Amino acid sequence: MADFQTKALAALALNDIMGSEVNRPLQWTKLRLLLAEMAEDVNFGLATAPQTIDMADAAVELVSQANVAAGQVLISSTTLLVDANGAGPENLTFSASCPRGTYIIKNTGGESVVVKNAAAATIGTIATAKSGMFVFDGTTLTAVAVALA
Repeated sequence: MADFQTKALAALALNDIMGSEVNRPLQWTKLRLLLAEMAEDVNFGLATAPQTIDMADAAVELVSQANVAAGQVLISSTTLLVDANGAGPENLTFSASCPRGTYIIKNTGGESVVVKNAAAATIGTIATAKSGMFVFDGTTLTAVAVALA
C-alpha cells in the first residue's frame, strides 16, 4: 500500500484526466476508491462505526494496547459516542499510545466531557448533546472544531 503523499499525488493526477467525458464514470469510481483507501491509512485501520463509551462517572483514558487497566478504554473507532454518566463533567484523555487520526466525539450524556491530551492539558470541552472533532498526529492532540453550548 502506497504512503499518503503518493496517494495524494495520484489523486491529483487522476483529477487532471477527469476532463474525458467517455472515461468520467470509471475515473470517478477510481478516485472514490483511492480516497477511501487514503482515509483508511490516515486513521491507521480504526473502524469508523461508532464506539460507545460509558464513562460511569469517572475519568477515562483512551489507549490502543490490548491490556487495559482500570479507568482505560481500548479505542477501536474514530467516531466516539461518549456519555459521562455522572454528576458532573468527566475527563476523557487521549494517551500517547492512541492511533493517529481524526476523531469525532459526540457527547450523548447529560454532562460535559472534557477532552485532554496525555499531559492532562484540556484541549476542548464538549457540552451536552454537542460534538467535537479532534486530530491526533501521534504527538499533539488538536481541537479542530467543538460545538458551542
